[in-house]
Amino acid sequence: MSKTLKSLPLVTVLMSVHNNEKVVDRAVRSILDQSYTDFEFLIINDASTDNTPGILRSYQDERIRIINNEKNLGLTRSLNLGLEEAKGKYIARIDADDFSFPDRLEKQVDFLRRNPEFILLGTSFNIVDSNNQTVKEIIFDTSPEKLYYDLFFQNMIAHSSAIFKLSEVLKTGGYDEDYIYAQDYALWLKLADRGKIWVLPEVLTLWCDDPENISTIKNKEQRSASETIFKKGLARLGLENNIIKNSLYLHNFYDEEFVNIARGKIFPIFKTLLLINKKIISNTPDFYSRNIIAEAAYQNVADLLTIIFKGTDNKSKVISFLARNIFNLRLIIKMLEKVLNFSKKRVLEGKK
Repeated sequence: MSKTLKSLPLVTVLMSVHNNEKVVDRAVRSILDQSYTDFEFLIINDASTDNTPGILRSYQDERIRIINNEKNLGLTRSLNLGLEEAKGKYIARIDADDFSFPDRLEKQVDFLRRNPEFILLGTSFNIVDSNNQTVKEIIFDTSPEKLYYDLFFQNMIAHSSAIFKLSEVLKTGGYDEDYIYAQDYALWLKLADRGKIWVLPEVLTLWCDDPENISTIKNKEQRSASETIFKKGLARLGLENNIIKNSLYLHNFYDEEFVNIARGKIFPIFKTLLLINKKIISNTPDFYSRNIIAEAAYQNVADLLTIIFKGTDNKSKVISFLARNIFNLRLIIKMLEKVLNFSKKRVLEGKK
């Protein structure tokens, strides 16, 4: 007998596993222990050859539903299979090597119920090592507009922290199967144009930075896929190919290697950023505030100027850029404030 609409769960927690016998139990139990209980747990066993299937069969919980792939389909195709099979209105993602705190789903569902205009919601998270020791805390304290803007430059939402509206994802065609890696980033960019997105400022998930996980083993491939998605995102704004080619420095510009940008690239990169900002602002969907997007764009230029100024020997180039844009007094003041705060912090640290 098919379930009635009333009996369908609000949330489908979706996980794909392949040979994850060492870590999958922690991830599964973190979902089964959630304070929010109106969910089904759909697990795609992607043709595992280790003891992963045995571990999955050992759970005595009626909320778990397992689909066994006859052959290995890969993460992207397996997730799309899960979207086709899901019964929930919302899809909450978790990877087999990550962890959700007990109140994760409760807090995400509560937010979505109170704010139905949001179709994608992540959480802040901690990065932990293989010994479960916190390596870094990633806290998001941002507006939906700032998140929308930043997403053009880098993936801002951890896949294992995301919950999203299934109907909206299906309208986009689901995960793009052209991408073996970084498929979440491609999906987030599509969703951001369809409805509001945000990240809760509270740490509700753990992302495991283990030498054996896919993100580490295939880091080069992940970065390459992410760069391709970044460039396609700019192309959708109507930017010309030569501008997109020069923009690659701006992808993940908070990475430390960005400060090594060549002297000759400084002026072009700022010109490129100003053009990108103009396009993002003009293409902003109506459900975001264009004024807040413009403020985020302005802040990004100030951040970039500050990073180069304080981290490289190219200070004269930055000063020259500011001189050429002397009309933008607010930008100069903001950048100098950042530099002075940075210098003051270094002095205080030196006195300790």
